[in-house]
Amino acid sequence: MREWERWWANVPDDHMLVEVQQTHPIRGLMAEEAKIGENVLDVACGQCMSYPFFRAAGLRYVGLDLVRARLDSSRERYPGIELYEANALNMPFANASFDTVCCKDFLEHLSPDDVPPLISEMWRVTKLKMMIAFFLPPWDRPAYIALVRGYGQYPFYNNRYNEHNIMTSIKDLKDIDEVKIKWVRTDAAIKLLPPPNEKRITHAPLYIITKETP
Repeated sequence: MREWERWWANVPDDHMLVEVQQTHPIRGLMAEEAKIGENVLDVACGQCMSYPFFRAAGLRYVGLDLVRARLDSSRERYPGIELYEANALNMPFANASFDTVCCKDFLEHLSPDDVPPLISEMWRVTKLKMMIAFFLPPWDRPAYIALVRGYGQYPFYNNRYNEHNIMTSIKDLKDIDEVKIKWVRTDAAIKLLPPPNEKRITHAPLYIITKETP
């Protein structure tokens, strides 16, 4: 494992397993968007908090994460869930394996150099639609991010990616039909501190990218 992977592997297993995350409205929105197909891959699924939403939508759910402890605890909570232990930068799936591929609260925790190849790898296994959700501000300049309660002091908790960076990586993809950004109000994002002289963050972006169909 690289440094950022080792750091996240040692985070307590119940990290983020709180009500504001488990009931986050973006999860429900992703499940509705995923009804375009029959299955969904949740990249960096962690504790699989999105699983109940996709299951309720009648979709086959597949989760992938690098940390075995997260997967083991998810299997205990959701018997029969389909999970894979693998690195999201090199997923063990063929091209266009999943109708929908999504990730939530992952990109902002990577080393920035890994974000473009991650988006490319997610797109490779996407058949119809890819979704990316994360808590970073929409400004078109480098973002200053720090979390209330001092999390900002830790490396890899929040990098300096922003809307401009993400859109640059998305525009490099091939076979794009449409790119949409939906902004969802979120109490979780309110905990983020904005750049100086800016208002506190109250909305989180959900990027929805659809593929051209043959």
